[in-house]
Amino acid sequence: MRRDKVLDSRTAALVGLLLCSAVAAQSQPAAGNQTGPALASNSGTVCNHEYALCTSAPCIPEPNDSGSAVCDCEVRIGASIGHSSCDQRAPKIVAGAKALVSTFSFDQALTRPMMICPSGDPWTDCLDMPCTADAADPLKAICLCKIVRDGGFLTLGGECNHRTCKTSYWSGGPLNDVSPIVKLAEQMHIDMPANFCPPDENQLKQIFGIQ
Repeated sequence: MRRDKVLDSRTAALVGLLLCSAVAAQSQPAAGNQTGPALASNSGTVCNHEYALCTSAPCIPEPNDSGSAVCDCEVRIGASIGHSSCDQRAPKIVAGAKALVSTFSFDQALTRPMMICPSGDPWTDCLDMPCTADAADPLKAICLCKIVRDGGFLTLGGECNHRTCKTSYWSGGPLNDVSPIVKLAEQMHIDMPANFCPPDENQLKQIFGIQ
């Protein structure tokens, strides 16, 4: 495929993503009705339909928004968990593009090791974030996720190269709240698949605050 066609496809997906993000923002509850931080303690809702999966996605900071990053994710169908309702997460067509929501599943956990990165390294939170399916590749999606700069995190990205924790803005999840993962495993009646990367000495010192 010609490079200019690939770039055109990616540009179209990014435009669609911004449109989907605006629609998602309009569909959120009014400020007075939001639960805010309480969402972090909510174990979430399991739904069964098409979704975007970003558990190993590399991300690039959005130049026009210091709090957001654009992530290259995958499109999957099946059980996944998120904090929004199943109706809110159902696929939709917006401005001719398929709008999806990024949620969590174990689809990549059997083939990718889980890497722990220490607090202070930047990462992206893609849970319940808006995505647009790639028109050129229906198995790919581009998602607009939130950059987090504090707290340790887990990611299926990086292939156990801990040096990338500081530079790659991996999509991940917070170390201090794994309740959505536990709930999904319970509802699917499976043991949580977990293949962890061996941490290096410096990383262990950072995680546990050892001088």
